[in-house]
Amino acid sequence: MARENEDFLYDKFVVGEKYDRMSVMKIGEVTVPQQARDITGITRFNNSIVLFVTLDKSNKEKAHRYNDTFLLDGKQFFWESQNSNTPKSPAIQNIINGYPAILFVRIHDKIKGVTQPFIFAGKLKYLEHDKTNPVEVLFEVENYQNKPNALLGKIYAWSTDTKESLLSDLPKALMKVKNSAQGRMTDSKKKKAIELHAMKVAIEYYQQLGYDVKDTSSNCPYDLECFQNESFRRVEVKGTMSTGQFVNVTRNEVRDALSENCETDLFIVSGIEVSVMSAGKYITDGGKIRLIANWKPKAEDLEPTMYRYNAG
Repeated sequence: MARENEDFLYDKFVVGEKYDRMSVMKIGEVTVPQQARDITGITRFNNSIVLFVTLDKSNKEKAHRYNDTFLLDGKQFFWESQNSNTPKSPAIQNIINGYPAILFVRIHDKIKGVTQPFIFAGKLKYLEHDKTNPVEVLFEVENYQNKPNALLGKIYAWSTDTKESLLSDLPKALMKVKNSAQGRMTDSKKKKAIELHAMKVAIEYYQQLGYDVKDTSSNCPYDLECFQNESFRRVEVKGTMSTGQFVNVTRNEVRDALSENCETDLFIVSGIEVSVMSAGKYITDGGKIRLIANWKPKAEDLEPTMYRYNAG
C-alpha cells in the first residue's frame, strides 16, 4: 500500500519524547521500509503530513540550508520545503488545505558520528504560506508546551537564541515574523481583508444573476440574503488563500444551513492573493469561485476543531 493511502496514527506519540525514523513508522502503524534512508523529510499520508526536521544545517551546502525554526519561544514554527517543491506539490497542497503536519525535530543530525534521534514536537496547524521556491510555511504549534521537558526545551531555546549565528540570508517572510510587534504574519486585518474580498465577489455574483442582495453578516449566522421575485435564499460566504477544499464553519452556520426555513448556499472564494502595501494595508485580488447550492452539510464532512469544556 502506498503511504499516501495509509493513516498515520500520530496520537500514539508523546510530545517531548525521542524517536528514530524507523520507530516512527512502526509506532504510527504504517509500512516500515527496509532502511531509514527511505524515509524522506516530508512524507504524505492519507490523514497527515509527517515532517522530519534537523534545525542545525551549518554543515550543509548553502542551497540546502533551509530555514526551519521555532518562533515565539516555540508557539509557532517556520518551515521551508525542499527546492523541488512548489505550492502545487501534493504534500504542500495537503498542508495548505489543512491536513495536520506532524513534526519530529532535532538540533543536530549527528554528534561525534552518532546519529541523533528526533524529538516529537506535536501537531502543527497551517497559518500561511508564501508562493516561493522553496515554499515558506508558517505553522501554529498546537501541542506547544509551556513547561517543556529538557529535550524539547533545548530545541525551543536553540531556535530562539542561536539561529542568528547559524543561518544567514533569512527569507523576508521570516524576518517579517521576527520583527513584527505581534510576532506573527497572520493577523486580524489580513483576515478581515480576505473576508471582505470574498463578500464583494459573492455580492457581485448574485447581483449579476438578478438578485437584490442584503449584507446580514453583522447580525445573522449567515452573510447574505438574496431576493428575486418570489425566490429567496441565504448565502454563507468563505474566503481563503488556500484551494478551499477545507473551510471553517461555526455551529450556528451549520445549524442554520440544515434548517428547512430557507435554502442556504455555501459560496467559497479560494486562492485569494494578498499583498501588503505601506502602513500595513492589505490588497486582495483574484480568487476562484466554488458554489455549493442548497448546502446541507453532512456529519461525516464536519471535523471538530475545538471543544467547549465544562469544568464544573
